[in-house]
Amino acid sequence: GLALIFPFALAAIASREILAGGNRRNLPVAGLIWLFAISDLVFLLGYQAVGLRLGFGLALVMITLIGGRVTPAFSRNWLKAKGSDVVIPGFDSVDKAAMILTILAVLGWVVLAEHWLTGGLALAAALMLTARLLRWKGWAVASEPLLITMHLAYAWLPVSMALLADMAFGGSVSQLQVVHAIGAGAVGSMTAIVMMRAVLGHSNRPLSGNWLDALTLAAVHVGAVLRVGATAVDDSVALLHLSGTLWALGFALFFFRYGYMATQPRQ
Repeated sequence: GLALIFPFALAAIASREILAGGNRRNLPVAGLIWLFAISDLVFLLGYQAVGLRLGFGLALVMITLIGGRVTPAFSRNWLKAKGSDVVIPGFDSVDKAAMILTILAVLGWVVLAEHWLTGGLALAAALMLTARLLRWKGWAVASEPLLITMHLAYAWLPVSMALLADMAFGGSVSQLQVVHAIGAGAVGSMTAIVMMRAVLGHSNRPLSGNWLDALTLAAVHVGAVLRVGATAVDDSVALLHLSGTLWALGFALFFFRYGYMATQPRQ
């Protein structure tokens, strides 16, 4: 019972703040948080497999929605500030299709698990998410670590959907690999980069990364790649240790650089 206090309290507080601020555009985010709380409830009631799929599926959907909003917006603003003539398209039918297919694929995963329909939806979602990502022209912001790594974080979504498709079609991919692609890959890397930008922005520092930021995010990404790949090899112990070490190192470096900033007055 105590384990459910936090997620349901968080959902209630988020809903209250959104309604109080009149920002109804973000109500779907509050709805996702309520669903996260429900996934915890489902898991603790003994339906661990369903609760796990629902929780990780919701995380993937949330990054699709919010990451899909901030990644092109931040890139567009940076390019404009640099005087670049590169144009990143606005939200259109490609974005809508990617979001709808992702939601349907996640629903299929939760309800049907390893089923050909889930595989078809996941494959279609992977293709549309890839098309969406390519339209944001990540190569144009490759010189800024805090932007190119955001594009790489979003790239974990089509990778996760492709892995889910292979699993649902009865391929060699396991559900554990899908879960780690979403968790260690998409959630881990996107969380790190968004926290970096948030700390820099709220402390009134330039939104620009350095070599330590690049090393931090590289450690998180490589750790996630190794964790997903470890399941596919016979003797995975060494890869598991290396992936965990790199992933932990990435967040340790994050704390080393940004923990101090977060506790200091605005510049």
